[in-house]
Amino acid sequence: MFYDALRYYRDDIVKLNEIYDEEDIQADKNEFIEAIAGVVERRQNILLEEIKDIKESFRKIKNGDALTVSEIKAIENAIHKIKDLKYLNRRVPSLVYKDFIDKYIEYYRTVYRAWNTKHAIHRNFGYYEPRNIDIYYDMRVIAEGINEDEMLKKFTKQAKQELENILNELTSANESLKTLIPELVIQFNSFYDNFISEVGVEIQYEAIKKLSPQSEDSEFWTALINEKGRERPQGEKYVDNVYQTLKHELETEQSLNIFLEIKAGQYWAELVTKILSFFGEK
Repeated sequence: MFYDALRYYRDDIVKLNEIYDEEDIQADKNEFIEAIAGVVERRQNILLEEIKDIKESFRKIKNGDALTVSEIKAIENAIHKIKDLKYLNRRVPSLVYKDFIDKYIEYYRTVYRAWNTKHAIHRNFGYYEPRNIDIYYDMRVIAEGINEDEMLKKFTKQAKQELENILNELTSANESLKTLIPELVIQFNSFYDNFISEVGVEIQYEAIKKLSPQSEDSEFWTALINEKGRERPQGEKYVDNVYQTLKHELETEQSLNIFLEIKAGQYWAELVTKILSFFGEK
């Protein structure tokens, strides 16, 4: 739609043309406003119908009402396959999580190359505000995966695709599910993004806890701070000592590698449970 606000005015001066009056202008405005209102109303009605269809499909699936034998069988098969995906350790071996700490150390080595930057981070116990550095958040980013081919995003890519395929297969075989399932796939992708984020946040908070206290009372931070200017035997390097000290601390007691594996399995199971709840399952 297009509304010409100068339609009733003279070209040479911003003044109302003598053949028109204010009522003509207002009538034109009213017509345009009514046209916009009509578009909005039609859009609302379309969305309301979509919501109605989705709710009806959802009700049918949960109650088994008016579903054909083949549709019920397809849903039962899908539920069985989805349940089989609930336990991430059946899809992702433990050994892949062992790379996490090493990948973080490599990130720390690559991004914060200068020794004085490292020392500033150590003196501020993992933070350096002038450079917007937060090593705990960095660990979260590394755990989640900087891109689709790194860490958690990479480990769970195949399982995610399998679950999405199971859902999409329902739409191709069952007419009554074509309305609901695409919306469920969208919801699943939102759940997956939340899953990645939730695991990352857990890693961030666990790292803060593991490297506490963030003060000079910490033997760990004191050791890193004292690396600057310390006399050392020939061949021993500042950066190597820093990386070894940091890696050792992240691996002590319950390693962050193991913690990542546990939390990934926990939150993945919760994700799958949410999908199953759409089918009235747990």
